[in-house]
Amino acid sequence: MRLFPPGEVVDDVVSVNGVGDTFLRVLIAGLVKGLPLEKPLIDIAQRAAAMTLRSKEAVAPEVKNLARELKKMESRAISNAMLSTL
Repeated sequence: MRLFPPGEVVDDVVSVNGVGDTFLRVLIAGLVKGLPLEKPLIDIAQRAAAMTLRSKEAVAPEVKNLARELKKMESRAISNAMLSTL
């Protein structure tokens, strides 16, 4: 078991609906892309959860903007994997 520190403290909580689902969906999306279960992926999932805490929606609409960050991480992971085979 590893402990990851909280990404931020959310003082302006609007609703807790969907927060866990949002966190897990972003985490699973990263794992499906082949990203390691490490702090950068956890940080993005935590940011998504924090966005949802501040939203009246079950999943904050802004979460879709994090897809770009996952894509960048995926590209870096692929580049690193290719470099390690040289």
